[in-house]
Amino acid sequence: MERVSYDGSSLPVTSNDVVDAGVTTRDIDRGTSPHFLLKEILEAPESFRKTLRGRIHEINGVCAADLDEDVLPKDVVKLLVARKIRRIRVIGQGTAAVAGSSMVALLNSLSEDAFDVDA
Repeated sequence: MERVSYDGSSLPVTSNDVVDAGVTTRDIDRGTSPHFLLKEILEAPESFRKTLRGRIHEINGVCAADLDEDVLPKDVVKLLVARKIRRIRVIGQGTAAVAGSSMVALLNSLSEDAFDVDA
């Protein structure tokens, strides 16, 4: 196992750094799904719908995002418009990671290479 700091320098791993989580995906509520990953995949569309509920509106036949400033601050919008933000990283865990993967593809196609988008 290798560990590095944010600046790239090596951070040796000792036996004191390694612990047993005590929980596995088998211990997490899977509902009726036989596997946790399948549960996450099956829940992704509903999670995506809940995330977008009330934030997407149709205006003259075109979908438009209606994001509050607490979601997308005006300062960030200004930087995006001025093309001072060049890289966007989409992060998430579980269902959010599945939805985020879709968002990477969507942002890449919509931005026409204006941004480097990855997960």
